Amino acid sequence: MEATTVIAPVNGVIKLSQESTDSLFSSNMLGQGVVMWPEGMQIVSPLAGTYYQQNDHNIQIQTEYGRWLLHIGLNFAGIATPPVKYTFTDGDVLAANVPIATVDWQQVAAAKLDVVQEVALLNLDQQAIISEFVPGNYQTGGIIGKLNLKGAYEE
Repeated sequence: MEATTVIAPVNGVIKLSQESTDSLFSSNMLGQGVVMWPEGMQIVSPLAGTYYQQNDHNIQIQTEYGRWLLHIGLNFAGIATPPVKYTFTDGDVLAANVPIATVDWQQVAAAKLDVVQEVALLNLDQQAIISEFVPGNYQTGGIIGKLNLKGAYEE
């Protein structure tokens, strides 16, 4: 299977999941991947696949490289109106770099909750890795790396 491109779903700094400020992500409990500190409201599809909204801040993506989780923020409980608005329907098959959601981070800040404003892309099945990734500042839609099945890529 040939590697596929991974797209930055948001503007902002992107690092390995181990560098998250939240233990859920930094422990890789949900799988390895990357975390982002968003600087914009628009979120695009990071991978080609089938998209499912799990709740008000989680999207599961079924790809040929396993299941991936796009986790948008933490602890939106207590916000009357969810700050995430989705633009896809469950089961939509999407290419990478298609608008899928907007997040009103100002609404989150105004709620004065202990919210981690991070977006995480995590490999739930641990079947693949993001190769050729370099931590740094990315623009929405920029290429952050490639997906490779584990064992198919040597660092």
